[in-house]
Amino acid sequence: MEMTVRNLGKGVAATAVFFAKEIISLTTPLVNPFTGQPVPGAVHTLRHDVDFWSLMYLMLAFVQLLAYCTQGIAFAFCSERLIHRVRDRAFRTMLRQDIAYFDREENTSGSLTSFLSTQTTHVAGLSGATLGTILSVLTTLIAAIALSIAIAWKLALVCTATIPVLLGCGFFRFWLLAQFQTRAKKAYESSASYACEATSAIRTVASLTRENDVLNHYTDALNSQAQASLRSILKSSLLYAAAQSLMPLLRTPSRTQSCAGPLGFM
Repeated sequence: MEMTVRNLGKGVAATAVFFAKEIISLTTPLVNPFTGQPVPGAVHTLRHDVDFWSLMYLMLAFVQLLAYCTQGIAFAFCSERLIHRVRDRAFRTMLRQDIAYFDREENTSGSLTSFLSTQTTHVAGLSGATLGTILSVLTTLIAAIALSIAIAWKLALVCTATIPVLLGCGFFRFWLLAQFQTRAKKAYESSASYACEATSAIRTVASLTRENDVLNHYTDALNSQAQASLRSILKSSLLYAAAQSLMPLLRTPSRTQSCAGPLGFM
């Protein structure tokens, strides 16, 4: 699995190298600019280089396909095993609790059922697609920095200096999302518990003709949470927009540095 993640991270850097080599091959001069005569063997060299790097692209595609399939299967298997283990341990722990534990207001049958069905799936991020994405991003970042420093270290240092800003914006965005999820968990646990209790006592609710009151109460609980979550969504969206807007700024020094290269500043 570790080798698979490394191959995924190096795939992006290899793609950049292959693309650069392909562009260089396509810029091979076919005609002498001074005499206007065709360069001997230039057409054969151009075709050979273009075919070679195109085959390298094809090889990279097969390697990436195999790596992504292996990563998906491995992480999915680990994720399912982890979720099964967590649910089993959580249910065993609930069965060993005292009666006073179930008498608490926050430990109703609906909230405990919601915990077993939804909250345990969040652990899947420790070994599922989320972990795979994090490892892939880290390996891609390290491989890209190493390759860029090896090719053009001045431009690489300029671009690398902006990485902490991007990571900071991303961190604060996920922090706000975590805070929003915590508040939503408390709000939706109460609404889910209310709906579960109303459903289990549906005969009593129907005999008293209180269906509309139950529906209105449940709807009000959802609407209040939706209004409270709007502010959190706006804050996280602003941080996400700030992180994404920094990408054009990264292109500005790269263009300046590229223009300065032929003048001898590289």
